[in-house]
Amino acid sequence: MSGQDVHKVAIVGGGQAGLQAAFTLREFGFTGSITLFAGEPFLPYQRPPLSKTYIKEDSAPDKVYLRPERFFVERGIDCKLGARVASIDRKARTLALSTGETAAWDRLVLATGVINRRLPVPGADLDGVVMLRGLEDAHDLRPRIKAARQIVIVGGGVIGLEVAAVARGLGIEVHVIELGERLAGRISSVPLSAHLLAYHRGLGTTVHLGASVTAIEGREGKVAAVRVDNGQRIETGLVLVCIGVLADTGLAANAGLEVKDGILVDEHAVTSDPAILAAGDCTRFKPAHGVLDSIRLESVQNAIDQAKCAAETIVGRPRVYDALPWFWSDQGSLKLQIAGLAAGHDQTILKVDEAKGGVAIYCFAMGALIGVECVNRPGDFMAARRVLGARKRVTPSDVEKPDFELKAFMG
Repeated sequence: MSGQDVHKVAIVGGGQAGLQAAFTLREFGFTGSITLFAGEPFLPYQRPPLSKTYIKEDSAPDKVYLRPERFFVERGIDCKLGARVASIDRKARTLALSTGETAAWDRLVLATGVINRRLPVPGADLDGVVMLRGLEDAHDLRPRIKAARQIVIVGGGVIGLEVAAVARGLGIEVHVIELGERLAGRISSVPLSAHLLAYHRGLGTTVHLGASVTAIEGREGKVAAVRVDNGQRIETGLVLVCIGVLADTGLAANAGLEVKDGILVDEHAVTSDPAILAAGDCTRFKPAHGVLDSIRLESVQNAIDQAKCAAETIVGRPRVYDALPWFWSDQGSLKLQIAGLAAGHDQTILKVDEAKGGVAIYCFAMGALIGVECVNRPGDFMAARRVLGARKRVTPSDVEKPDFELKAFMG
């Protein structure tokens, strides 16, 4: 794809991936117009703090903005806030906005992110049943959690566990209801799930595994209690639904692009239409690391690195997207950091640091190290990123040695 005939780039999505694509275009000397269509009324902002510090503080939205307004002005990036794109005309190369306006483009980047799954039970629309995805959700949750005495969190994934730790820190009674048999099962190994369970129960959180909500009871239009299929009735005035997300592929699918639980892209972040690229949580692609045939990653790392790749493709400098995936989560005093793609592993080795209280879980597939899960072991995490990124060979027998140090494989 040549960048010489590209004069107008439109980016749909004002999150981390959308911002990074715009910034990288300018960084690589693109002088044409860049229009960033942000569906929310905020400048691009960080999402990770929303489920941690932001919901318990009184900080203003600009505290989580990725860049101030002058950043966009200085770089000639037209950031249109609250601009929702209704459809894509691939033949005419235009976007139709919900306002009825149209916008032309030579290259289009879709960074539409994800949308929350909704809880399909009676009472899910009561006042006090909330979700947490964006700033507006955080602003809704903030006063509620400060006033709460109990909270029921539906879903034992990362977001739910982060909020659970915040709530326990505020002295709130917390119940986590998880449909699966372990916490954070979609992203973690069995040993890591067990460690998370012990930690949160140690904080005083009541965790219900293999359980689901059957109904939410109300009183005068507000939440009063949650009924669980294990027979329990939990009184509460606040319910946070964190049961996962779906890739926001509506625009892409309606435009006839190939989608399958994500917008399908190649190693250069190009969709089934050579003039349209995609980056971030909304994409599905074949990873360069791990053993999976395809994956959809929900991480800041992927949003940034894949958006860079998309921008470089647009300016005529395509490269293969082969960045090592990594991820983090802060849950109270627990700092979880994962390097690589552990999904599909067939063996794990747990290493415990008795002196410092941290753990590292080494995940293997067919004898090859594919991921390292670290809890309160930042040094091991950084070593894992370097070792896995360089594709150094580390075997189970290496890790099982009493004097094993991953940093010894960094050279």
